[in-house]
Amino acid sequence: ACVGSRRRLSGIIAHNIQPGPNYSSRYETLFDETKAIVIEVLQESFGQANSDLKFSSVDSPLFINGRAALINTSSGKFLGRFGEISAEVLSAHKIPWPATLFEIDINDMHEDKAPRSTII
Repeated sequence: ACVGSRRRLSGIIAHNIQPGPNYSSRYETLFDETKAIVIEVLQESFGQANSDLKFSSVDSPLFINGRAALINTSSGKFLGRFGEISAEVLSAHKIPWPATLFEIDINDMHEDKAPRSTII
């Protein structure tokens, strides 16, 4: 690895949501779905206890206002971020559906806890 490089586990979750009677309620679950996936990955792949995870809101042009979070341990160690991707970013990358993104910093995770293969 290069000096100063960081290892990250990242993913994008997109849903082909068609407008209809349940459109808005389905769209609202994207943030919660992604949070649940991030918690599962941190617990199962890296042994990170759910009770040690702290989430705080973050503003970023990448994400929709109020729909993004930083992930830290209770001691303040940065673990990652996730959120719903803004309409401008989706449009710029020609992504036609609502989507979320997560990024977990795995550089300081214990090697024995690193995922062998994680399918998301």
